[in-house]
Amino acid sequence: MAAGTHEGRPTPVQKDEGDTRARIQAVALQLFRRQGAEKTSLREIAEQLHVSKAALYYYFRTKDELIGSLASPFLDGFAALLDDAEANQDTDIARSLAEGYLDLLFEQRALVRWLRDDYGATSHPNIGPVMNELGQRLRGLMGGAEMSFDEQVRVTAALGALGTGVAEFPDASSDDLRGPLLGAAWAVLEKD
Repeated sequence: MAAGTHEGRPTPVQKDEGDTRARIQAVALQLFRRQGAEKTSLREIAEQLHVSKAALYYYFRTKDELIGSLASPFLDGFAALLDDAEANQDTDIARSLAEGYLDLLFEQRALVRWLRDDYGATSHPNIGPVMNELGQRLRGLMGGAEMSFDEQVRVTAALGALGTGVAEFPDASSDDLRGPLLGAAWAVLEKD
């Protein structure tokens, strides 16, 4: 049996550590969204949580590490979506990718809004280059390798409609947004 587990389940200490890490991430994201990542210090995050900076450093040695941990679920999910699409080569790959991308945006709403609004986050070396590479892969898979400039613009605009729509309507349910956003994306993708 692995150390720290009881019959394959996490011990209370591991659960508490995960809870604390998640609390730190939630408070950090809230502060980052309100004032930007660059203007938020680890000291402010610790104060908001009523813990010492040393306690915060136990979980995240640097603000860069904390920022990376916030973006990781989105970036990992995005990469997995693209990997699956490349492996399966669905006949309607554009539709399945747009729907999968929209589902990912819904799952990561708070993060999507922060990334959209905080230039410091999107220019972060662990986020910006990865998002650019994943975005290029997504556009390439949706439009094919031989896209004309017009097709590139359409695919980019359709994906932008999905991301902006999710970020702009944070209180709308995913069910209420799904149809109009996919409809808007398909309208942009349609050829004249």
